[in-house]
Amino acid sequence: MITLPLSLLVGLLLGIVLSRFAPDSSAKSTLRLVDRLRSSLVPLLSLTLCLWLPSSLLVYQEAPDWSLMYLVSPDRATPTLLAGLFTLLTLSVPLGLMGALICEDVLSARLSERWQKRLGDDAPKQIGRLLCGLLGLLCALGLAAVTMLGVERLAWVGSFADFHDGRWLLAALGTGTPRLFGVLVITNLMVLIGVLFAARAIAGHTPRASQSAIEPASASLP
Repeated sequence: MITLPLSLLVGLLLGIVLSRFAPDSSAKSTLRLVDRLRSSLVPLLSLTLCLWLPSSLLVYQEAPDWSLMYLVSPDRATPTLLAGLFTLLTLSVPLGLMGALICEDVLSARLSERWQKRLGDDAPKQIGRLLCGLLGLLCALGLAAVTMLGVERLAWVGSFADFHDGRWLLAALGTGTPRLFGVLVITNLMVLIGVLFAARAIAGHTPRASQSAIEPASASLP
């Protein structure tokens, strides 16, 4: 968790990473997608509503202009704009996971029909992993590009007017802003712990389709 624009990209990337922990399902295509989304719903909502959104609100409260990377002046940062921004930020992690699962379950199933003869029965899985990897790579490249272009906006903390008119009034991130630095360390640590718990919860969930396939087999046992 850092500035809000970067947190949007981090949230998308985080959702893509968490999608790798979503358990497989015996269903196919769209039904498989719905089943895997259902198994990830509760851990994902717990992460975004209990940690991701509150952390971003804490960072914004501590340094509002810096958290917006000095892209929006205070008079334009209306409640409507901020509400939309924080809503989008909250949805970034679920959108990343949903996009990755769509690539893996739906798009891969359609594309694998053309490559079934060359890749064999593993074509959907191989194409799905490739699409998810490309999606994650795009998010990582976007995050790196925004970070490189906005390195000065990240390194100096102050007001919108100070950044654009009087940079000698800005404080260096870290040494000059110990309170903000402490908030960043604590929030990122809590988010990291939450991500680990969410990944474990998602991976330990058995999809409903898999459960229905297991129950008849267990019922037939003496």
